[in-house]
Amino acid sequence: MNQHIVTTFAIVAQSAKISFADAQRIARNCDLQMSQDYFYKWYRRAKVIAVETLELIPLGAVPVIITDQLDQPDALGFHSDENGQPICYVLAQDPAATCITCSHEICEALTDPHGNRLIVAPVNGTPCRVLCEVCDPSEASSYTPHGGDLPVSDFYLPEWFDAVPQRFTEYSFTGALLRPGQVIAGGY
Repeated sequence: MNQHIVTTFAIVAQSAKISFADAQRIARNCDLQMSQDYFYKWYRRAKVIAVETLELIPLGAVPVIITDQLDQPDALGFHSDENGQPICYVLAQDPAATCITCSHEICEALTDPHGNRLIVAPVNGTPCRVLCEVCDPSEASSYTPHGGDLPVSDFYLPEWFDAVPQRFTEYSFTGALLRPGQVIAGGY
């Protein structure tokens, strides 16, 4: 895996609920998470920026569109593949909740850009094939990155796929997941 490749995520707010200044704060906190926390656990580099319009999204960047409505009922966000390119959609809420969802989708799109990577994991003790959705099992857990001012999503670590629990091993960034394959309350 090439650790030098950097994926850019471009946040654009298409909702009156999130101003451009809010989008910049969200991008800053997500970027802190990517550079300080996510890279050192998953070895994938990302840069998160905010742009004012869709037309200003840099060529090759993954769009993260904050909108008032999503095509998926009951979802706060999702990442998808449109025409062979990853894209993220996030439901506009208050800046803190929107930041958590943006972070969630960025982490998952960075690890599984097309939303189709299956890995065998011992989910709650039973081996099964699961999508590599790194934020879902600990969805109810969040934290504020060092130097940040908005919360971001917790994410599981590669050890979450281990077949057997190991002493002194972390399974999610915040420590909310205590064993391989665990799904906590509020997660899925």
